[in-house]
Amino acid sequence: MSDLTGRDVVVCTAETMYRGILIEMSEEVIYLKAEGGWVVIPTEKVQRIDLAE
Repeated sequence: MSDLTGRDVVVCTAETMYRGILIEMSEEVIYLKAEGGWVVIPTEKVQRIDLAE
């Protein structure tokens, strides 16, 4: 997953999909820089991370 750092990604959870630049991933959270600001997603909620098309 570290190869996605700095790239435009789509992060899918059970509730929604987030799109933004993947800034950092840790064991606890994922940081995205999205169009509307920063998004912090708990890692346990993430189902999938894909490169945005």
